[in-house]
Amino acid sequence: MKEKYLRRVVRDKALVAFCLTEPDAGSDSASIQTKAVLKEDHYVLNGRKVFITNGGVSDLYSVMAVTKPGKKIEGISAFVVEKGTPGLSIGKTEEKMGFVVPIPRK
Repeated sequence: MKEKYLRRVVRDKALVAFCLTEPDAGSDSASIQTKAVLKEDHYVLNGRKVFITNGGVSDLYSVMAVTKPGKKIEGISAFVVEKGTPGLSIGKTEEKMGFVVPIPRK
């Protein structure tokens, strides 16, 4: 993972979004509801995140999801999700006071 993703961040200046906040949990990480379930050799994530800074223009997403229900913080794992991954959808850009949306890089 380090070779694959950190090289993109350093060499290609890939933008990474941190995806924690959810509609019903806010930024209370112990209350997130996004789940990650292991299916054979990969995880399937299911949930919703909101107010993700640079969410619409990022190349990679660090997504927090519950892998061990009932374990609170200890049951949360981080997943790297690439832009364009099937099932990943980006909602509308929210207008926020004092926030400038970056221009996408080529």
